[in-house]
Amino acid sequence: ERTLLYTVTTEHDHYVLWSVAEVTATRDATVNGRALRAGQSYRYIRCDLLQRGVDRMGREEWGYKPLCEAEHPRYYSCPLSYLRKAPVANQEWRECVREHHRKWRFLPVNYRLLAAA
Repeated sequence: ERTLLYTVTTEHDHYVLWSVAEVTATRDATVNGRALRAGQSYRYIRCDLLQRGVDRMGREEWGYKPLCEAEHPRYYSCPLSYLRKAPVANQEWRECVREHHRKWRFLPVNYRLLAAA
């Protein structure tokens, strides 16, 4: 797997690492529900959730949860340009992403900064 694009946003008290990834099958295989023949590639949108915390000893620790578009993550801050870089795996989720961006477009910058904090 190789990462073609990536960015980090904040949403719901998580850091969200958005990426467009490409997988090339080395043998016939199924990737994210798609059958690929050896040498075929498949692109998809990843949504990796990152959360920072502190354990009982006061040491910093990180939590991580990988998701992809097909799983309809409840995070919608994916850059709109990423939707053009990978085939549709979940149309409903993409509509939620577009709606998220329509709402944010009309908020003044200072409100966006407060919401992201």
